Amino acid sequence: MNERQREDTANMPEELHRYGWMLHKDDDTFDMKVFSQPVTSEMLREFEELVAVICTLQPLATAFAICDREYAALASLAESQEARLNAIGTARVPLKTVFDLIVETSASVTAFLGGASAFLGQMEYALATHWGKTSEKYAVWNRKRQQRHAASLGYRVMYKLRNYSQHHAMPLSTLSVTGIRATSDAAMTFTCRPTLERDVLVASSFNWGPQRAELAAFPPAFDIVPLLTEYFECLQAIMLDAVQVFDQELRSCHDYLEVVRAS
Repeated sequence: MNERQREDTANMPEELHRYGWMLHKDDDTFDMKVFSQPVTSEMLREFEELVAVICTLQPLATAFAICDREYAALASLAESQEARLNAIGTARVPLKTVFDLIVETSASVTAFLGGASAFLGQMEYALATHWGKTSEKYAVWNRKRQQRHAASLGYRVMYKLRNYSQHHAMPLSTLSVTGIRATSDAAMTFTCRPTLERDVLVASSFNWGPQRAELAAFPPAFDIVPLLTEYFECLQAIMLDAVQVFDQELRSCHDYLEVVRAS
């Protein structure tokens, strides 16, 4: 650094930091409030340590929200498909309609399974990074996750199905469509169920591990929606487990921000 640069640096004003936050107004707009007192480097360090929990949990909450959205779309898909078929009112459903239904269902199941695997992977990485993989808090969370995995057939099989669908075949074998007439002259009433064929899964070269034996005990064809629902409920519980392990950090963060806002 030359003499001129030293002079310029010496004449630069000291950088100031202040707390600021967004205020949500009744008209659904936002305003900004800035705390008048400058923030010292020690205050800033304390602030960053306390809000680190938010920086860890917010991306995980976003990843879970993606799972939630994909599951909701999947859960409502059968109803919308059945309404479309019922509007036709006959068993003579156009081939393109059938193909569209299969594509929609496969895409929806694939999106949910992919989002679920991403959520679990991101959760494990984030908590290991935040606490350390050998920490007691990480161990508490991971033990709960392992217990949920051991207790849930849906978790175990659907987690493996995502890998199977990525490397071997679509995550459903058929879309089972059943039509019933209440009377001989009534219109058809349809039901749609995404279905997997047990023997196709068991006979594949995919490494199912212990889940191959579990799949062998399934009926020859089975509806995957109950398994997906069970898997989603496990994801909800795993997210809640993480929040609960962060309980003390969240309380400290909340108390600190409340003091700042009240100042």
